[in-house]
Amino acid sequence: MHNTGVTAPTPPTLAEQALTELFGEVGDQAILPAGSHLIDVGRPARQCFVILEGRATAESAGGPSRTWDRGSFVGDASAAGLPVPLSGQTVHLETAARVLVIDPGRLADLIATRPELAALWRAVVSALWAGGRQADHDGPRSA
Repeated sequence: MHNTGVTAPTPPTLAEQALTELFGEVGDQAILPAGSHLIDVGRPARQCFVILEGRATAESAGGPSRTWDRGSFVGDASAAGLPVPLSGQTVHLETAARVLVIDPGRLADLIATRPELAALWRAVVSALWAGGRQADHDGPRSA
């Protein structure tokens, strides 16, 4: 048997399954090449993202500042706890990636009408705020 260099995808964790349930109803999956910009500092952001496979990095004036891996929410929450796109930096994909592209307005509507998903969103928001509002549900990491 020959190793073709192709590896099977790692099964999603329970947290990733829950996030996919929450966000899957308000977003569309996209497969994007490495180098694609999810957010560009020079343009108003309109979407939030969940990294399903791959890795993204935020760039600020001083260079790379933050990374997001599989299962990470790339976005923020308003003072009222509602989803908002991340702004003020460029976020690009380091690798080819599969992402959920999320409309924050649709997500806010879903949160308002589905209590079980609202509870999950509150957990995401708590992690955002506990991590210094660094827009990564697992907490920020230096690049």
